[in-house]
Amino acid sequence: ISPTTAATSPLQYQFTPNLIETPIHSLHLHKLTSLSLTASLLPVSSKQSTDPIQITTLPSSEITSKFQHSVWAVCHPSAVEKFERADAASNGGGKKARELFLAGVAGFVVVEKVDAEREMVSLLSPCGGSLPSGHMLVGDVAWME
Repeated sequence: ISPTTAATSPLQYQFTPNLIETPIHSLHLHKLTSLSLTASLLPVSSKQSTDPIQITTLPSSEITSKFQHSVWAVCHPSAVEKFERADAASNGGGKKARELFLAGVAGFVVVEKVDAEREMVSLLSPCGGSLPSGHMLVGDVAWME
């Protein structure tokens, strides 16, 4: 590719990292707590007694500086809608974790800073604009530059 072609390429600079600040109370963090064996791996004639995918929703008070440099998956809005609809159908008796866990994600963000005093989280996003949803899947993955 010649220098002039590279400069006019529509793919160049498509993803420019942006810092997004969002209030802690607008985020809903979901952490995978257990993933059970599939039916084919269980003993003969045994049945799964619980949903094989279990997630825990973390309260806002647990969003602290321990999440700095963590990578979060931003849940797709359609998955969030199904997740909340499943909760409404069960009258708050339990949300279907699989709706969030098995759906595709909208993207990934990195936590740059958690400011407890201002109750804000600074997220590094691959592109500008608002997040597709405030629901995030968190794990143990961290990213250091």
